[in-house]
Amino acid sequence: MKYWLYVLRKENFEITSENKFSLIGFPERKLKIAKEMDVGDKIVLYIASGVSKIPGIVEIKSDYYESREWIWDDTFPIRLKTKPYIILKKDKFLDMRKLKDKLHFIKYKEAWRTYFMQAIKKIDDKDYKIIEQQILKSK
Repeated sequence: MKYWLYVLRKENFEITSENKFSLIGFPERKLKIAKEMDVGDKIVLYIASGVSKIPGIVEIKSDYYESREWIWDDTFPIRLKTKPYIILKKDKFLDMRKLKDKLHFIKYKEAWRTYFMQAIKKIDDKDYKIIEQQILKSK
């Protein structure tokens, strides 16, 4: 199983939430990454746009496919069907400013926001477990 971090703008998170976390999409330039993703992999959601919070985790339910149907603020044609794994209530979202010092993939803690500029990235088991434990504590 692999673990991923998916960065969303606030508006796109709200649309994803309204759709019951059943689908996520990426730009075409992320096709290579989508091909590495497998059914059962977990994706940590991260809301950017000045929010800097983790609302939860979804699980991949399908291989990637392509669609041009307009859902979010862009087409994001590379898509995966997902299902909620752990989704927190809005007042329980994890604040990345409080979590960043515990995560290994953030090497330069003072420049932590730069690590969230990619739409999707793989994270290691250790960081995933830290995030998952913090989400479960926050429930």
